[in-house]
Amino acid sequence: PVDNDSVRIFDMGSSNVYLTVSSDEWTGVWSKTTATNASGVLGYAEGSGKYGVFGYNTVDADWNAAVNASATGTTNKVYGVHAECATSMEYAAAIYGFCTATDGPPGVMGIGNNAPSIYSFAGSGVIGVGTRGVMGTYYNNEDVFGFLGGEPTTNYGNYCGVGGQNSNTGTGQWGIAGHIDGDPGTGYSPSSVNAAVYGEMFGDSYTYGTYGYHYAVASRGGGSMGVYTSGTWGSCGYYSSGGTSYGGYFTSYTSGAGRARPTPGEEPASSDEAIGIAVGAEGELMGGWFKGNLYGLHATGKHYAAYADGDVMTNSDYIVLVDSDEEDRIPTYAMTSITRDIYTHGVGKITDGEGRVVFSQEFRDAIDPDEAITVTATPIGVNNGLFIVSYDSNGFVVRESDGHSGEGKFSWIAIGQRRGTSTAELASEVISSDFDGKMRRGLGSEIGESGDGIYYSGGELIETTPPVRKVEQIGREKKRKLPIDEDSRKTTGPETGGVETSDGAYRSNADDPYGF
Repeated sequence: PVDNDSVRIFDMGSSNVYLTVSSDEWTGVWSKTTATNASGVLGYAEGSGKYGVFGYNTVDADWNAAVNASATGTTNKVYGVHAECATSMEYAAAIYGFCTATDGPPGVMGIGNNAPSIYSFAGSGVIGVGTRGVMGTYYNNEDVFGFLGGEPTTNYGNYCGVGGQNSNTGTGQWGIAGHIDGDPGTGYSPSSVNAAVYGEMFGDSYTYGTYGYHYAVASRGGGSMGVYTSGTWGSCGYYSSGGTSYGGYFTSYTSGAGRARPTPGEEPASSDEAIGIAVGAEGELMGGWFKGNLYGLHATGKHYAAYADGDVMTNSDYIVLVDSDEEDRIPTYAMTSITRDIYTHGVGKITDGEGRVVFSQEFRDAIDPDEAITVTATPIGVNNGLFIVSYDSNGFVVRESDGHSGEGKFSWIAIGQRRGTSTAELASEVISSDFDGKMRRGLGSEIGESGDGIYYSGGELIETTPPVRKVEQIGREKKRKLPIDEDSRKTTGPETGGVETSDGAYRSNADDPYGF
């Protein structure tokens, strides 16, 4: 060996040999091989706590490494470090990294060429920085892979935190999959709900916690889908089998615009039992609103098409279409009244100059017995005239004029006031003449326009952006990327946790080393 100040080899006994290098850009051990299946440096160890190759670095400076490996070449499968693990024992690994410092550097870190800036390595087990930071693929299948941090594989977007691609054929394929199996959640906030996949955003415009996109190149597909059992599901951005696009399509039945039809010969579910509900909505200001440029809302149902638990209002006519022998149906218009009227009618019989009518039990139960009833009777055929002798909530009596005691018939109509509604009052803001305008302007379509906003307060419908309520902070502080010194690749800025910088950014702190 050469005895100089730059390179020294020491035999320390116990089979330990140390090589020291004191000059810059020198290499302690350098090896080269051009043979197939040969190793430049080979390490082998037996027993617990033994190392085939061990590197140690105590220099306090940037970009120092205990072990440095590099590889060059133009063919595939060129590695700076190649490690294999031939045991199936638990906790075995081909490459293992461990950092003993609290919130210290990562156990394993890799940085690619032209890697983007990052803000903190503290406390991480593995760090990868590059066009795709950390990447994994299914064994022997290059069509299935996933990565952390990098350029997405889709046609849109610049960068993503997590990406996955699956180009396999067949069903049951996922680009990214999550699974959760543990204790039940306790609420709907991020801190109390359990989720296999979680998305979070901090209020920027056109920003979403999760996003799904469907190109509509084939039917029965959508941007996203949620399923409860095989027969109850919903999809956002759905393209149906009939070629109709839906913002949202939901079903809880065995067939629908998006579900396969029942197998020929398969009996449908019994009509005596019905369980699922396709859509449910509950809102503080309103349950929901629909706006169609041509048609508003189409509802069908076996027992009823629409049911309202409350007043039903319209600013136009109530039209009933009646089937006829002609091609078109006949439109009929419902009568309206200033009061809450209930009608009944019929044909009565005159015997010995007198006729009696007893109202049906349904009419008697529906009207308010304390309110006056209006009765109109009209004789059918030649008659000297009729007058009403008496009437009440049970019926009425008519008699011929001038004391005649003939026979005949008469038609009649009775009008009563609906029971239990005499003191009801309509909401003043709804019957106001500016209600429709407020609703149209306040509820914008979000397509080429913006709504003015609308909310209810103090008995008034107010057309403006609703006030923001103070809610419990259940999310995490929004973090912005701190300035990066590209030469040293170290984060600059405040070193203490949770300190706000001049541009409003926050640095990761010791309580939350992952940068949330």
